[in-house]
Amino acid sequence: MEGHGLQRSTLLAGLIVASGDPSRGKEGPVVMLAVEEPESYQHPAQSRQLARVLRDRAEQPGSRLWVCYATHSPIFVNAANVDQVRRLSRTHEPNTGLTPTSVLSFSKTRLREDLKRWWPQRTAKAT
Repeated sequence: MEGHGLQRSTLLAGLIVASGDPSRGKEGPVVMLAVEEPESYQHPAQSRQLARVLRDRAEQPGSRLWVCYATHSPIFVNAANVDQVRRLSRTHEPNTGLTPTSVLSFSKTRLREDLKRWWPQRTAKAT
């Protein structure tokens, strides 16, 4: 009888607790949390808090929590962590069906190279 935001928050809190205390080492189970559009049904302030909690918990030393999410929100993806972003895609071929999944990863070095190639006059002034 509660809203989707509260239901999601309760479920996520339960999964975080189930992943165990990082200070216990390898005693707790490994939990992979996959969330599609975690910003849905959330106020922007709630989304920021959720993004911070998920990132902090997953990055703690010895953490047994892996977090993956599909999002359009810049709150969950920031430039400081662009190397952690992966784009998964598949195409449909008329004769053979779906192609294997391709994974595209990003890096700050690659981004700088691409920017120099795409806008050489602008990046030359910036460096």
